[in-house]
Amino acid sequence: MNLGLRLFLILLLCIQLLLIVSTVHKKNISMKYASFWILTVFILIVLAVFPNVVISISSWLGFEAPANMVFLLCFCIIFYILFLLTLSFSKLNIKLKETIQEISILKEKVEEYEKEK
Repeated sequence: MNLGLRLFLILLLCIQLLLIVSTVHKKNISMKYASFWILTVFILIVLAVFPNVVISISSWLGFEAPANMVFLLCFCIIFYILFLLTLSFSKLNIKLKETIQEISILKEKVEEYEKEK
């Protein structure tokens, strides 16, 4: 990887890091999710600074090309993110269902109370 491309990637990753920190500062994302993104950005910065690490690891693991390992790694990261989002969505659905049930019960009690008056 030539120096210009590495510097460009590092610049983009630093901008991404600033966007993540800004989003956390504005409280638009929880630290739980932001920490994952920050860790990912730092790993990518290290890999951009030391591209030989990817080449060494990919040859040690038996990949024919370092790009194949990077694509597999990206696929695994995306799969993990999708799993976390599904988990969060499921928890929110359960909380929403419980909240709707509680509101319905309270609404029914209020209506009964008003009828008694």
